[in-house]
Amino acid sequence: MYVRPEARGSGLAASLVQRVIAHARTLVEEICVTVVASNAAAHRLYRANGFEQYGLERRALNPESLPFEIDVKRQHQPCVCAIS
Repeated sequence: MYVRPEARGSGLAASLVQRVIAHARTLVEEICVTVVASNAAAHRLYRANGFEQYGLERRALNPESLPFEIDVKRQHQPCVCAIS
């Protein structure tokens, strides 16, 4: 999910995440999300919505083929994976 800079802080991201979780609960057992480790705002957003980090995938590849790490997060029912 991407929220344009001018919309950040408006609650839009939280609303989107909550709607996706509510809809997904009727369809799946887990939700996985990947978040770049340096994206502190995204980590706060997912934590606030019940996701917990449960792992870290080191040396994953980004679109430019540069190494980076992936934080893996899990929510009690849905699961969240974060990319760092």
